[in-house]
Amino acid sequence: MIRAPINYPKAFHFAIMAITIILQQFKIITKMTIIFRLLAVLNLPNKVPDIISYARRIHSAMYKNNHFPNSVDKLNQLQEDVNLLEKLQLALDATPTQTSCALCNLVLKAVKADLRSLQKDVQEAADNDMENAELIIISSGMSLKKDGKRIVLQNTVTDGEAMGEVMLTGFGSGAHQWQQSMDAGETSVNLDATYFSKTTVKGLVPGQRVWFRNRQILRKGYYGSWSPWASFVPRIP
Repeated sequence: MIRAPINYPKAFHFAIMAITIILQQFKIITKMTIIFRLLAVLNLPNKVPDIISYARRIHSAMYKNNHFPNSVDKLNQLQEDVNLLEKLQLALDATPTQTSCALCNLVLKAVKADLRSLQKDVQEAADNDMENAELIIISSGMSLKKDGKRIVLQNTVTDGEAMGEVMLTGFGSGAHQWQQSMDAGETSVNLDATYFSKTTVKGLVPGQRVWFRNRQILRKGYYGSWSPWASFVPRIP
């Protein structure tokens, strides 16, 4: 008997839907969002003059860009190395010597290393704000491609022990920010941040629907992406 091939992405989504339905029966609401990681890519040209032009475009795009506040020193170093490379390349074109060629290659390696270091900064900024990752990468002057790795953002809500009390569980470990909404996210209020991925919300009205979402608090003032809003109705006495 020949079986039709399984469409794994659809099967994966159907499995999540089935799990969600089961959890809802036990008064556990879990909202999941599946996203793909976007990668910052350097498209380095082959010729030195083209590399110089490319490096200057990256510098111009990233300099004073609010997405990369910690890259100023690296950008200054890139500009310095690119200026030196251009000077050496002009001298090499005018009077080719073995020494000038070796020195030019050495500085070229430094420029490429500068660009790869900046690429890491762009990737870190994109990973820390996945909702705006595409915009962040494009704003750097670099190219982007989709990684095959799926990332699941999760937000789980359950009834607490007392009436009007719910327990929230966020995706990932460490500190989290939390938000609450009474109108499906049209307006929201910030709840107290926590050092862990769990928190308790009290004082809710039993039977009145409420929405919650969360995101991770990362290092150096960065944040993860917000989870989807999870709606929940606290149990009625």
